[in-house]
Amino acid sequence: MNLATLEHQVIVRFEHDIHELFKAVKLNKNEVDIQHWLKVFSAYIDEWYFVMQCYIQADFRVWIQEFRECYLAALFERNLRSFKTENTDLTKEIVETILQRLINRFGTVAFAEQLQLARETHCRRVEREIERYHQTTAHYYQLKTVTLGLGYDQNIADAISICTMAQHIQIFEKRIKKDRLLKVGLRYEYQRVMHFSQKNQYMMLYVMVFDENVIKDYRYILSRICAIWQEVAGMVGEVFGVEKINELGCSDEITALGLELEDPVDDLETMLRTTFSATEPDSHELRVWLYGFRSWKCRVNGQY
Repeated sequence: MNLATLEHQVIVRFEHDIHELFKAVKLNKNEVDIQHWLKVFSAYIDEWYFVMQCYIQADFRVWIQEFRECYLAALFERNLRSFKTENTDLTKEIVETILQRLINRFGTVAFAEQLQLARETHCRRVEREIERYHQTTAHYYQLKTVTLGLGYDQNIADAISICTMAQHIQIFEKRIKKDRLLKVGLRYEYQRVMHFSQKNQYMMLYVMVFDENVIKDYRYILSRICAIWQEVAGMVGEVFGVEKINELGCSDEITALGLELEDPVDDLETMLRTTFSATEPDSHELRVWLYGFRSWKCRVNGQY
């Protein structure tokens, strides 16, 4: 099983199941059916065990992060680094230990406060950025927003891991930063990496806000950005935008998303309205990323 399959399918299911366990605990901690949840997590133990083994140095959202802590603690206490899932007795013992600790952990005031603090920190960061955007653009009255989706050919997108995309983004940002012609008239940049679980693919939303008193013809800039992304993505990069609406069709999820965005604040405010800890299939949040990777970032006049 490759990393892309784990990310697009297994991790999405894994996070959702852990969140469902949390909701069961919150509903009635004293009557959580641990045998039911043992069956749920045992049904695909080889897959999520592979996740625990492969992503030791990666970060997850709160749900898998909590599971991993309990998983590692269960192994450390048995002086193990790994175990064979074929050993059913040991496997059952370890999974039961993990689940019991998760149930205990999810029922504490400390965990509730941790969730609240994480939610507040996230909201404060988004609100600061919205305010910064408004301050930056307050005195401009002829701004042009260009929205692009930087992704991959749909025939290969489901084989792209976040590890691969992170490398592509890093090179792309270096190339963009070096090309001063791409900054002509640019007042604000916004980028956000999104996961479309129903399409098994990643995409980076790239929004640029230009001062039309400085530049009105964006053809060179857009063509260069498209070319750079396709180059760094090994010629399998795909650029989605308003100009491709007829080619891709109005029902295409990625293109429709781009059309809804009139400026970066639209997406920032969407993040504020979205439940911080939700794990619904239509959530565009990343479930796993490399340590230190930022799923969204903004830049004013070329400065992060």
